[in-house]
Amino acid sequence: MKRVRRSLPQRFDFWEKEVGLSTPRDQAACGSCWSFPNVGTMEALNKHLTGDDTEFSEQYFVDCTFTYSGCAGGTANEGYKLTLMRQYMLSAADWPYTADCNIYQPCKFTKDIATFRRNALNKIWIQDYVPLSKNEEGLLEGLLTSPVSFGTQISGDLFSYSGGEFKDTSCASNPIPHAMLLVGYTEKTLRVKASYGTAFGDYGYINYVRGDRSLENCGFYNSAFMLLATYRRDVEYEYCNEGHPATYQACRDSCKAMNTKTKTGWDLAVIPTKYHDQVVVDKLAVDYPGLQTSDKFRFFWIGLQNQDRTETYTWVDEFTPANYLNISRNGAGNRYGLIDKTRASGLQKTR
Repeated sequence: MKRVRRSLPQRFDFWEKEVGLSTPRDQAACGSCWSFPNVGTMEALNKHLTGDDTEFSEQYFVDCTFTYSGCAGGTANEGYKLTLMRQYMLSAADWPYTADCNIYQPCKFTKDIATFRRNALNKIWIQDYVPLSKNEEGLLEGLLTSPVSFGTQISGDLFSYSGGEFKDTSCASNPIPHAMLLVGYTEKTLRVKASYGTAFGDYGYINYVRGDRSLENCGFYNSAFMLLATYRRDVEYEYCNEGHPATYQACRDSCKAMNTKTKTGWDLAVIPTKYHDQVVVDKLAVDYPGLQTSDKFRFFWIGLQNQDRTETYTWVDEFTPANYLNISRNGAGNRYGLIDKTRASGLQKTR
């Protein structure tokens, strides 16, 4: 998929001022900084798309991401990777943050995750995370899509910050790995949401001086991600043409023929997330065990259209943006695990 560059405004405070962000929370003594920007981004996208201001649980990530405590640290996209496959989050109300890093207990929500019980992420799909260009412009462009989760180095000087403009001149000589959330910028500063509570800094935020050399020295631009999301709807898959080989048009006609007055929405398959990709792969494994790699099942018609033969793809279902194309991987554009080519048979979906 081709990404079109958008012109940058002189200042940008959309996420903080127009959408509204949750109050900065305190990670305390737990090394869970990575979970806070991931949660913050998903909260913001959820509120922007649906108006729902549910606060999500960092403690869920701490307890249910690894086979050890998330207080041991993680990357700036760790929570994104997990959510792409689960499409599940707990609310902060259901599982408050405790910062307990002394004793690790295995995730107690395995059954809830499997059945989507108490799923606070029930209005949107998380489609993909996209690594941004390793410069200021890349991060600012990312902000036009979502708040930007990034990893960097900080120094102990940050903990004495109490507001105003900030330069971390000691981060290269005394580096501490850290993850934070870029939420906006002015002509002079980059606005960052921290994870030390509202008593820290500028009511929980840091205003980094733009263009300062320390930002590059700190690795400020080296590991940053924007997040793609869309509205959630029920999706169901069946085989077109009763699973027999068909042309694209014959397959699509077969899908549409399944529409009735009481059950509508059937068309060529829309696969909005990696979770749905795995659903289809699992369906093949159950329905045709041992045959997924044969010629018959190597190719599938899916609901992607590129009628003008450009780099821009669209789904047959205009409701769902064609974000899940693995665009965060070099050379990608239409890869779907076992469903990565188009011929022979097909799947259909409903909403």
